[in-house]
Order: sequence, then structure tokens, then C-alpha cells
Amino acid sequence: GNMLVHDLRSPLSSLLMLVESVIPLQPQDSKSRQRLGTAITEGNRLNAMIQSLLEIQRMEAGRMQLRRTSFDWGGLVEESLGRFQERAEKLELKLERIPTDLRAEIHGDRDLLGRVLANLLDNAMAFATPKTTITCESQIQMDDPPSLLVRVSNHGPVLDASMREQVIIPFSQGTQKGRRDGRRGLGLGMAFCRLAIAAHGGSVRYISPAPNWNDGVCIEWQIHMRPPQKSPAEVTHETTT
Repeated sequence: GNMLVHDLRSPLSSLLMLVESVIPLQPQDSKSRQRLGTAITEGNRLNAMIQSLLEIQRMEAGRMQLRRTSFDWGGLVEESLGRFQERAEKLELKLERIPTDLRAEIHGDRDLLGRVLANLLDNAMAFATPKTTITCESQIQMDDPPSLLVRVSNHGPVLDASMREQVIIPFSQGTQKGRRDGRRGLGLGMAFCRLAIAAHGGSVRYISPAPNWNDGVCIEWQIHMRPPQKSPAEVTHETTT
């Protein structure tokens, strides 16, 4: 399976390069230029899926090496929300950060956690009711050791009980109705998030309807702000059972 997924990357890269080389030959604002642009967007989505599949396989096999650094969590949230701002406006959604000025230094893989946040925001926006707010809430839990609790919530369809379990299983198609862009995901994004958080020794859960709301979904996850004093093998073993 791993080699097959790996082999998909080369023809896809060639295809994207070919399409990109043809775009400048098309008249500005032409239908053909728009369609080729869409082909590039979809090709990049496919590329991201292949990347996620490879990373999921590595994480499940315990071969994923986290590149841990100390970084400001609040800065990462601000950056992530900024990237989705334009799309949110198109979908008539408001992105809200709670609290607006959290400064919290955490020790983890910034790139991986940034992609977790991007996946969760992408998912929240895909199912959100227009003219509503999506919130990204971060709290520092003064446990021993201290941990970071993050919640991404939207207003929209409520997950039934069976879906709450199913959504987190890798590759489950999922039957959540109401996705606004017409796509039906493979659950890859959520499988990636679950494993990336587990690799940090954390856990994920769905709450639907979202807390204090009467609709929507909240995805809540929690990780230690500093890694526990254990070997990576022990942490991996504990979090995958």
C-alpha cells in the first residue's frame, strides 16, 4: 500500500506541471484558463491527500519523527485563522479566536499542529451554516504537567451518536449531511488529526451539539505543553491502543 501511494506522486506532479505550462497560453479571464486553474486546485488537493496518506501510514507504524520546537501557540492560531479569512468571507462566515490574545509557549511539532488546526477549520467551514461564527478556543489547563485544550466549533448539522465514533476512524466515508461544497471526504483529514495529536501524547473527542449551542460540532483536543518524560515508543504504544 505504501509503495503504491508513493508511486501516485510522480504522475500527479507531471500532470500539474503540464497544466501549469498551458495556463499562460490561454487568454486572460477565459473559460479555459478558469478550468485549468480549477484543475490545479483539485490536483493540489489530491497531492495533499497523498501526503496525508503517507503520513498516516508512517504514524500508524510508529515511524513518524516529531520535529519538536518551542513556539507560541497564540501566534500559530492567528496565522491559521488569517489563512482562512478570505474563504470565510466568501462563505459568509466569521472566524473568532477565544481568547483574542492568548500567549502560550508549547513544545511540539509546529508544522504538524498547524496542519491539524487547518484541517479542523477546513472541516468546520465545510459544514457551517452561512452567517454564523466558527470559534477556535484555546485554554491552558494547569494540570501536572500543564496542558493545552483546544476547541474548534461551528454552527451546523448535529452528528448522531454513531457518526461521532465513525468520523475518527481512518477512511470512513461518513454520512454527515450538509457539506456546503458538495464534497464527500474520505475522513483522511480527521484520521490525520487523530494520529498527529496521538503522536503528541494527546486525545481528540467530538461534542455535538457544540457546548452551550443547540447545533453544530465541537472538536476538542488536548496535549501536554511539554512532552511527558517517557520514551517515544511508550507514548506511541499508549496512544494507539
